[in-house]
Amino acid sequence: MADYTGMVAVGNVANGGGKKDDDSNVLATARSRLDMAISALSESREDEIDDLKFYAGSPGHCQWLSGLPA
Repeated sequence: MADYTGMVAVGNVANGGGKKDDDSNVLATARSRLDMAISALSESREDEIDDLKFYAGSPGHCQWLSGLPA
């Protein structure tokens, strides 16, 4: 059974050791976790960038300034 969360590895370290992973397995796990993090945060990051553009008054995002007299 695959240790997708890493909890088994954490338990092994806490108990003083455990199975030693080879470099390819460690890299595969790191890549998998990076892909999960990127996909989980991508929509949130897009929303944050839109908020910053709105706050800065970028063209198309300047809703606060639309009602001010010229």
